[in-house]
Amino acid sequence: MLSAHLIIAEEMLQLSPLGVVPQRDQRPRTICDYTYFDLNLETLPLAPAEAMQFGKALLCLLQKILHSNPRFWPICMSKIDIADGFYCLWVRADDVPKLAMLFPNRPGEEPLIALPHVLPMGWRESPPYFSMSTQTVTDLANAGLPSSTKQPPHWLDALAETPPATTTTTSANPKNCSTPTNNQQKAHPNSVPLRKPNKSDVRLHTRPTSYWDACVDDFIGLCQGNTARRMHVKRHLLHNLDKIFREAGPNDSPH
Repeated sequence: MLSAHLIIAEEMLQLSPLGVVPQRDQRPRTICDYTYFDLNLETLPLAPAEAMQFGKALLCLLQKILHSNPRFWPICMSKIDIADGFYCLWVRADDVPKLAMLFPNRPGEEPLIALPHVLPMGWRESPPYFSMSTQTVTDLANAGLPSSTKQPPHWLDALAETPPATTTTTSANPKNCSTPTNNQQKAHPNSVPLRKPNKSDVRLHTRPTSYWDACVDDFIGLCQGNTARRMHVKRHLLHNLDKIFREAGPNDSPH
């Protein structure tokens, strides 16, 4: 945030007003109105739009569940949300003035100009660029899941295993997803008898299901197995999140 007189002479400066988007059952969201001076229309669409899997992530998850083998016990699901996700990705310094916004001021006060150094809400390229990053995280996590290499502890391990305050003890008990014994497996209502498959049968996985997918800032995971296996799958995502969403290092490319 700078006083207007400090930057008003910047040649590449483009000032956009703030806007408010109403949300159902939530407080209105403040965004930058980059449609006011047609900045969104003038923006070259270079970000990969196919990275925004609106609706496709659910289809992939349902397919994984459909093909999971009940012999490996029920599927546990995990949802990890990145808070203020757009603010995890930096904007190139030369482009910051083009995304500047005029901040409201009281009568008699000098106008203030906000310069976003991270992806702003309201810019047409923010969702695809951010989704490209989250999809990269899931690709890296899924690529490492078949490996049996033990993942090192992560500083979010304990917090990720904490059940929500509104969840009952019975449904939040991790033992509900523990590995079954042979007797338990036979009694489980979702188990299927072993028989020669028909051509019309769905082809079931030969290994326990483990999978991550993302829809914008929401990571949704599927896992079959005991507590240790669920932690293994979750750590793959958490460590790859740290690889992608981090500060730039001295050896990184300037891009």
